[in-house]
Amino acid sequence: MRLVSSFLMFFCIQAAYATGFKLEHSLSFSLNGNVDKKVNIIIPFKQGDLSSHSKFKLLHEGINVAIETKTHLLWPATQKAPSSVRALSLTFKQNTNNNNYRLFWKKTSERIKFGFFDGEYVDVNFHNDWLAYTLYSPLKPFSKESNFNWYSYSFQKYGEFITNNNAVIKSTKNKLSFNNASPWLYDRPYTLYLLYLKTGDLKWKFEAHNAALFYMNNINTDGYFELKKRADLKYLIPSGLLIDYLFFPSYKTLEIIELMYNNSIAWPLKYDQTLSFWTERNLATALSLALVLWEITEKKEYKERLENLIEASFESIYIPPNREGGCIKHYYSAHEGAKDDTLICSPWMSALVVEQLWRYYSMTNDTQSASLIDSFGTHVANGGTYKGSAKHLKDFDIPYYLRFFGSSKYNMPNQWTDIQHACDIGAMVAKSAYVRKKVNKNINKHIYVADNLMASCEKTMIRAYKLKVWAISPLRKFNWWFSSTSDIEWIIEQIK
Repeated sequence: MRLVSSFLMFFCIQAAYATGFKLEHSLSFSLNGNVDKKVNIIIPFKQGDLSSHSKFKLLHEGINVAIETKTHLLWPATQKAPSSVRALSLTFKQNTNNNNYRLFWKKTSERIKFGFFDGEYVDVNFHNDWLAYTLYSPLKPFSKESNFNWYSYSFQKYGEFITNNNAVIKSTKNKLSFNNASPWLYDRPYTLYLLYLKTGDLKWKFEAHNAALFYMNNINTDGYFELKKRADLKYLIPSGLLIDYLFFPSYKTLEIIELMYNNSIAWPLKYDQTLSFWTERNLATALSLALVLWEITEKKEYKERLENLIEASFESIYIPPNREGGCIKHYYSAHEGAKDDTLICSPWMSALVVEQLWRYYSMTNDTQSASLIDSFGTHVANGGTYKGSAKHLKDFDIPYYLRFFGSSKYNMPNQWTDIQHACDIGAMVAKSAYVRKKVNKNINKHIYVADNLMASCEKTMIRAYKLKVWAISPLRKFNWWFSSTSDIEWIIEQIK
C-alpha cells in the first residue's frame, strides 16, 4: 500500500511539472461521495499559508482539471503577517467515480477573485489532519499516545450526547431542550465546529451547521436572540457564525452578525463604579463581536472598537481600586445584583475574555492583549484556587467562581460547582504561561497551577468508559467546557 501511495505521489508531481507548473505547495483531498456535475468546494487555510496572489493546478488521476477559484474570507493583515486566504472556493466538473484530487499552488502576481460561487457546496474529506491546523492555534487531533486522549475522547462522547435530542430528553426527563436560550450560551455552533476541525468527521460539520442555522433563525429583527425573553447581550455570540460563514458563505450571515454587533456598541469600554451592572462575560461578548467582524471585513471601525475595548480593559486593571492588577475588580452588586459593594472578579468569566484576547493575539502578536492574558492568568496562579476537602475532591485544585477582595456574607465557595470551571480556567493559566514564556518571564508557578487545574478538569469530565451515554447538565456546560480549551494540548506542549 505504501509503495502504491508513493507511486501516486511521484506521478502527481511529475504531472504537475509536465503541465508547466513548478511544485511549491500541495494538498490531497477527496469529495464526499460521487457527484456527476459541476461542484463547489471550500478549503480552509491557516494564517499565512496561502497568499491572496496565487495560481493553482488541480489534478485528478494525473490529469489537469479546469477550475475557477475565489476567496470570500481572508486572514486580516497585521504587523505579524500580511493578509492571506482563509477560505478558498473551487468550482470544477466532477464526472468520475474516483473522487480523489490533489491541489497545487504557488505565489504569483495574479490576485484571487473575491467572492463566492452560487449554489451548494460539496463536503470534502481532508487528508493528514489538515483541518486541525486551520484555526488560531493547532487543535491536536486525537492520539492514543497523548496524555490528553481523555480530553479528546470526552469531547466526542459529550458531543454525541449533546447532538442526540432523544438522549437529551430522556436524560433530563423532558425538562431540558434546545428550544430555550440557556443551551446556546458560550457558542454551541462554534463548539461543534471545533469538534469537526479537531476530528475531520463530517457528522460534526453537519451538526454545527444545523446549530448555526437554528441560532441565526432565532435572531430577531432587533438583533437579539429571541429564545431569551429579554434583550440580553451575552446571548449574541458570533464565533460559530464566523466558521459557518467560512464553510457556507452567505450574505445573510454577515447581516445577522452586524445586527448583533450594533447592540454591543452600547456596552461600556471601561468598568466604572457607577455602573449598576457589569460582568466579564458581557465584555467577552463585546470583544467577540468586534473581533469577528474585523476578521470578516478588515474594516477599520471594528478594529478600533476592539482595540478600544482592549485598551480600556487594560486601564481598568491598573487604575484604582485595581492598582495592583490581576483582574478587573468590580462591585458584587454590579455582578450579581445583590446590595453588596465588596469588590470581586470572576476567574471563569475572565477566561471568556481571555479566549477572545487569545484569538486576537494569535493573529496579531498584539502586546497589550498579551499583557491582559498574562494578568488574568497570573491572578489565578497567585491565589485564584483552593484545595477541595470533600471525599472525592480532596486535594484537587479548585478555582474560585467569584474571588472576593473583602469580607462578604456572599463569599461562600462551593467546591462541587466551582470545580466545573477547572477546564476553562486551567486553559487561561496555560495561555498566560505561553505569553509569559515569549518574553522570558518565569512560568514555573503557572505550569504547576495549570497542570493541577487540568487534573481537576479530567476529574469532572471522565465517566465510566463502559457507559454508552455521557450525559451533561446543564446543556450549556458542553460549550463552556470545550469552546475555550480545544487547543489546550498544543499550548501545554509549548510551555513545557
